[in-house]
Amino acid sequence: MNQDAAELKRSRIKAEIRREQCRTNQARYRNKQRNLQLQLETAVKHLRDELTLLKRQRQKILLAEKTDQSPWTIVTEVFRVLENSFKAPWNLEREEDMQNDTEAKRNLAFLHRTFTADAAVGEVRGIDNVIEQWRRISQYFGESQLQLQRVESVAPGAITATARLRFVATELTLRYMFPHLRDVEPQSKYDIQPSLRDKLLGHHVDCVISVDFLFESENGRVARVEPQIDMMPILAQILKNMSDVAEVWCSNEADTC
Repeated sequence: MNQDAAELKRSRIKAEIRREQCRTNQARYRNKQRNLQLQLETAVKHLRDELTLLKRQRQKILLAEKTDQSPWTIVTEVFRVLENSFKAPWNLEREEDMQNDTEAKRNLAFLHRTFTADAAVGEVRGIDNVIEQWRRISQYFGESQLQLQRVESVAPGAITATARLRFVATELTLRYMFPHLRDVEPQSKYDIQPSLRDKLLGHHVDCVISVDFLFESENGRVARVEPQIDMMPILAQILKNMSDVAEVWCSNEADTC
């Protein structure tokens, strides 16, 4: 009996040792698999980062190549792109819509072929940021009309284009162009004068835009675009008061009046 009990005890000890070994082996296997997965995820992330970097380098190289377009052609085509975006701003409402639209893709390809990588419009720098700004501006003006009228060379590497912009002053337009205008609470019940914003709201605006294009001498691409909009005549016509015009235009933070 004692021998049987001792044998049973040894069997139990061996079984416990085997179970412990199995648990250890399973834990070691899980750790190994976990480490392999982490290594794989790290390698995939590294490859993706390298791919992104290579794409950026490729784009930078492409954007540094000399364009085969003349400055006159570039300016005219840029305005064609802008005219179309102003006519149908809903086509540019979402970035994925732009990527799926054949005409939008063609326009984007043209802009990337004719602008430098760090092209600037005002304070906005970088061709992708410039395109995004133009996309948003087309939303602000709704269904407006932009018509190129004149293109002239003013200096070597500099071309000025003049165009007319026609739009209806909506809430969104005024918020973009004159963010300093706010609804003013009446001083009393006898104060029935409309605010400057209300005076402008809903009016058809017809103004002149002048755009300076500066080109890189090495590759012939657009390096900087400087737009200027002349709204003084139409503001005077709508507001009929030069002090109101001054308050609207010269108080505009985006203007240097």
